[in-house]
Formats: sequence, C-alpha cells, structure tokens
Amino acid sequence: MSKPMQFWRGNMTCYDKWCGHALSLAFLAAVVPALAMASTKSLRSPWDGKPITMTDATYACPAIAHIAPDLVTDGFYRLDDPTHSIIDPVRQEAYRKSSDGVKRVGMEIVKAADAYRTTGSRQAAQCAMNQILTFAQEHALAGKMSSSQAYYVQGWVAGAVAIAYLKIRETGTATPQQSQTVAAWLEHRTTNHRLL
Repeated sequence: MSKPMQFWRGNMTCYDKWCGHALSLAFLAAVVPALAMASTKSLRSPWDGKPITMTDATYACPAIAHIAPDLVTDGFYRLDDPTHSIIDPVRQEAYRKSSDGVKRVGMEIVKAADAYRTTGSRQAAQCAMNQILTFAQEHALAGKMSSSQAYYVQGWVAGAVAIAYLKIRETGTATPQQSQTVAAWLEHRTTNHRLL
C-alpha cells in the first residue's frame, strides 16, 4: 500500500494513486486558461516554442469517450472514522466503479500527448486533441459534483487534461475557434472548482 499524503488542511489522507499530483494539477488547472488565452510573449508553458517535427508514426487511438458534466462518486473511507484513514472495502469498490472510467480517459489523453512529444506522431496529437475537444464541447466534468471526492477527481482529471493540452496546443490540430472552446471549458471548469 502506498504512503498516505497529508493535505494542507486537517487530517485528510489519501491512498489513491492520483493524490500525489492533486495539488499541482489543481494549480495547473487554475492557470491553464490564462496560458491558453494569453499572448505567447506574456505567459508560456514549458512546451511552448519547442516544436516537435511531425511524423507519420502510427498511434492506436481509443474510441472517443463521452463524459457527463456531472460526476457522482463518493469517498472510500469508513464513515465512522473521523481520521479518514481507514478504507472501507465496499465504499472503495463503489468509488472505483464510479471514478475509474473518468480517470482512465484522462490518462489516455495524457498518454497520447506524451506519445506526440516523444515520437512526433501526428495521429497521437490528433487523438489527444479530439478527446479534449469532445470534453470541451460536451462540458465534461463542468456540472454538479456530488461530494468532496468528486471535486478531487474533477480537479485531477481536468488538471491532467490541461497539461496534455499545453503539450499539443502548438501542433495546429485545432482551429483558433476550437482552441477558444477548450480554453472556455478549462476556465469554466476551474472557476467552478472549490478547493477543500
């Protein structure tokens, strides 16, 4: 079992593999809308101005996933444990069933963006952009979150998607209007996100 991560407030710990990135992803999710809309002279991501030569390397892109605006999931600790440190196996299984699909799509987007950065695969860049655009156009994860845990999942996935977007945004795989749609989705997603 992994070591618990202590959050900055209270005694909440988390064993989920995404927890180690929660704070950095939440921060990046907050700043990406500004990066997406700002001129390249004022704000830059680490990937801006570092072009990758496009290649015809093949990339096996999964089918586009459609994620609802609302997310219904709950925590996985025992309800009678005020320290939030004892995992309830039944609640953990329910959490996995309700959140793993959403997290898996986020991981697929990151995987495609990373494949583009390492191989130059045009197919990988297009794969990541198509899924990000689908998220933006369908307002994925921009609706009602059912619990604090749902807000965590929302932040982790949106943060990961935001980073992936920064890795591919200079590829020309999105039109200026599509880029604005993505930026608006990220901005809406972060302005409606509450930190615990």
